[in-house]
Amino acid sequence: MQSRATTFPVFKECTITFFQHIPPTWKIFFHSSYLYIGSWFIEALGGIRRTESGYKQFIIEPWITEKGPQQVRSHYNSMYGNIESNWAVNSGVLNLEVTVPANTTAILKLSDIDLETLKEGDSIWKEAKGVSLYTQKGKAISLALQSGTYRFSVTMNSGLQ
Repeated sequence: MQSRATTFPVFKECTITFFQHIPPTWKIFFHSSYLYIGSWFIEALGGIRRTESGYKQFIIEPWITEKGPQQVRSHYNSMYGNIESNWAVNSGVLNLEVTVPANTTAILKLSDIDLETLKEGDSIWKEAKGVSLYTQKGKAISLALQSGTYRFSVTMNSGLQ
């Protein structure tokens, strides 16, 4: 059965939404307003970004600003499992829960924090299993995370309330 759309030659070059039927001979320009908003929530607000294909290694660097949101729950279903970055700022304290799937590693990047108050669970971050220092510069730190779920808390320097 022939598609009705192929009988309209005026549509040979067009902008379409994601789920429309596309004959193989058409030049197509996907309408980006439906394709990219989800990635902005995951990559910007949640801070989940890949460093290589498949998310075997990835970065978690949440977008935390004084005028931005005060709470975000985000996840990405990678081929290795669910990656999560859930965070909230209350009274100047950042609470961040990160899930790193099995057989993957992550780099957690936090800036403008009071390093002396950084904890994972009830312990200081240096004593946490699966957590190691990646880089540190001023009031910014990057931690290497092995597979697992981590619950960090730290005082923010920027006056976020």
